[in-house]
Amino acid sequence: MVGNLRASITLLLWFRRLAFVADAARPGSSTFALGRAVLREWRLISVAVFAATVLFASGFAWADIVIDDFVDGLRIDLPEQNTERVVSQSIGDFSALRSVAVNGLRPIPNGFLDIDQTQPSALTVEIPTSTQIPPDGILNVSLVYSLATLPSNGVDLGEGGKNNAVILEFDRLTADSPLSHSRIYVLAMRHRQAGSINTSSSYISTYRPMPQSSHPFSLAFPFDTFQLARGAPIPDFDFSSILELHVLVEPALLDPGLPEQLGFHMILTQIRVDHIVPEPRTVSLCALSMMLCFARYRRFEVHGSSIDRCAANVPGHSLSFADLKKERLS
Repeated sequence: MVGNLRASITLLLWFRRLAFVADAARPGSSTFALGRAVLREWRLISVAVFAATVLFASGFAWADIVIDDFVDGLRIDLPEQNTERVVSQSIGDFSALRSVAVNGLRPIPNGFLDIDQTQPSALTVEIPTSTQIPPDGILNVSLVYSLATLPSNGVDLGEGGKNNAVILEFDRLTADSPLSHSRIYVLAMRHRQAGSINTSSSYISTYRPMPQSSHPFSLAFPFDTFQLARGAPIPDFDFSSILELHVLVEPALLDPGLPEQLGFHMILTQIRVDHIVPEPRTVSLCALSMMLCFARYRRFEVHGSSIDRCAANVPGHSLSFADLKKERLS
């Protein structure tokens, strides 16, 4: 995206240079006529160039990857299948192997998890109550995606720099209490080749506590927020060579006050890797460019261009300033 903006700015500067050269050119020459047209229209060109740049960078250049859109269908009943991992194949764009579980390690959850049943194309979890076993509650929904296996080099979730975040799409995420000891994290396990030895390191990004909403919303985990969780640091860590992706929604992490009337309700509709836009600096730059262009347009309309003023004051030139204005407006 930065490269596209640089190219756009360079193009605009060349248009302005041509306009200034023409501003000093001899009236009636071809350079004068060309420059006059360019100077009149460069404000429109600049808007078009910036708009095309933003649209290309924020839309057509994306290479979003669907990790899971929850269309395969399964059900976990609680507490009967508490901590039981259910494995599915051919999930998402990478045909990943997915394991899903609800883990109540001291509170015993009562409820269910299903995929593509309560709501189509969604993972739904309802845990209205939990049976408490002191001292501290641990309760989570775990999703693990095996995207590749060693000795494979893994997959490139960044798509050569086109993507920059893991995004979770929720239709709902609520509970009957604030759940202050909660979190949501995404963990990426990256392949690392050290000589003839294949190793891996894990990087994690976390929301703590987890947000709650009864309306659809997205949670973005930008690549640059991931920190080393396990293994040796990888210089210039990026999202190439990824072996596994873990998503954990944890209503209770060592929570001493987890209520029995939990009322936990989650609807997760998609996990994907994508590009977060618009970037604030890009939006600001485009807005500033459009404002400057509009100001240029107003000055042109009210006061006339410097070329018009030059032509009006050249001895022997046949057109008056008013004639030039009429010609330009026609």
